[in-house]
Amino acid sequence: MRRLQCFAVAAGIAALTLATPVFAKSQAPDAWVTTKAKIAVLSAVGTAGTSIHVDTLDGKVTLHGTVRDAADKKAAEDAARKIDGVTEVRNLIQVVPAKAEKTVAASDDQIKDKVAQALKRDSTLADSSIQVQSVNNGTVLLAGKAESLNEHLRALQDAREVAGVRKVASEIESPDAKGDETVWSKYSTETKSTAESAKDSVKSAAESTKDTVKSAAESTKDATKSALGTAASGVKSASHTVKETTTDAYITSAAKARLIADKDTPGMDINVDTDRGVVTLFGTVPSLTAKQKAAAEASKVAGVKKVVNKLEVRKEGGA
Repeated sequence: MRRLQCFAVAAGIAALTLATPVFAKSQAPDAWVTTKAKIAVLSAVGTAGTSIHVDTLDGKVTLHGTVRDAADKKAAEDAARKIDGVTEVRNLIQVVPAKAEKTVAASDDQIKDKVAQALKRDSTLADSSIQVQSVNNGTVLLAGKAESLNEHLRALQDAREVAGVRKVASEIESPDAKGDETVWSKYSTETKSTAESAKDSVKSAAESTKDTVKSAAESTKDATKSALGTAASGVKSASHTVKETTTDAYITSAAKARLIADKDTPGMDINVDTDRGVVTLFGTVPSLTAKQKAAAEASKVAGVKKVVNKLEVRKEGGA
């Protein structure tokens, strides 16, 4: 009986230990790799890159979405591979030729004014000096200085939304890789501490269980769920010390934390991308229930405006 009891306890601790690295080690730097990859893809692919979603896990970048031709698909992959910290690129982008589109009649001067207004309206760019350097045949060139990589990305996203813009190029100055690592080192340390505390609480709760095997397993399960919830909350708590994590990077990290903490969602198989509060989920799940639960969990993260669920349900007997 004691041996079975210990086995149940160990199983609960092992489950949390496997989840811990996502909070402690991978997630913080991966969020920066994702942001850098998005900037690179937007600059390389232009307007066609707006439908590309990017997610990173342990340096492995996954690209998902649609582009107009094979050249854009390759350009997106090449741009992502050049980012420091990227160990592998999984290119799931689909080539979907564009249908005949109505050309937006707008002069370069009109586009320049509209892009400038869009940048001015974005409150997240209040501390930056980003401006429209020039517009040539619909190609917008942005310049100036961004206080963070997130501001750099937001400026590109704002510009691409303006009707008539064909492509967005960037000469924006933003923090270098060394500075980024310094910021995320603090975030990673704090989330690691939170995860370790959660792990200890599971171990303590499990060791104090002296009843039957069933009650031990149930107590361990509850303690694991509670501890994982604490770890997920820790991601949010630690994020308040870093300006970047209050934006899309934080939402992505917090959503991943919730998906891993929930026993009904295969968090390690679900990719998450966030664009100005809109979360896109992609990847594969074992059931429709898991797909629906993943969307429900992601929607609970503070700052999420909408969840676009592109998860695919694996067919029985499929790979």
